[in-house]
Amino acid sequence: MCIVTGVSISACDNKKTGTGDNKETVTANDSNKKEESTTTTTIPDVEEGKTSETTMISTPVLDNIAVGKEKIGYLNSALLLEAVPEARAIEKKLEEMYKGKEAEFSSLSKTAQTKLQTYQENGHLLNETERKSREEELMSLDQQLQKMQYESSSEMEKKRQEMLAPLLKRLDKAVKQVAKDNGYTFVLDPSLGGVVYADTTRDLLPLVKAKLGLKK
Repeated sequence: MCIVTGVSISACDNKKTGTGDNKETVTANDSNKKEESTTTTTIPDVEEGKTSETTMISTPVLDNIAVGKEKIGYLNSALLLEAVPEARAIEKKLEEMYKGKEAEFSSLSKTAQTKLQTYQENGHLLNETERKSREEELMSLDQQLQKMQYESSSEMEKKRQEMLAPLLKRLDKAVKQVAKDNGYTFVLDPSLGGVVYADTTRDLLPLVKAKLGLKK
């Protein structure tokens, strides 16, 4: 016997009938029994080359998530974004905006390198006070460079997200509409490592809540 609770089988054992066929009966423990209907499915018995009949529970939600109805699509949104001229224009504008910051960083970096080289060559000629002063100056320049690099990168990324937001929203809407119009159940995106579209009728939340006895 197979005992089905919710959507999972909790225990199974087979009993032979007088005719030698295996009979497998599935029962369900569900508070909403009035809404349930049953269908009988004949399945093959691999071990004995026979068939057995299984009584399955049918509910509106289970019908929606029935195996075999899924249509799964694939989309790399990173490649899609690269193909859009508007996205390339935004990247070009960002590069132009930060050319000034790159020049400023490069100038300060050269200054720090020159001072470091001078200190390495002539540091042994300096007294303790002068040597300490030069070392503090070099440390200060290094900290300035790190701060400038971090702030510039962070600011550029923030600006990129702001400029791309309307375009990304439009692309997301187009992807979902295409998926819906063509009957896709799920659309996977490897560049994001997840699902970018899912048919909401396949949501298991109602079944799980019912299993846990949770109200709406």
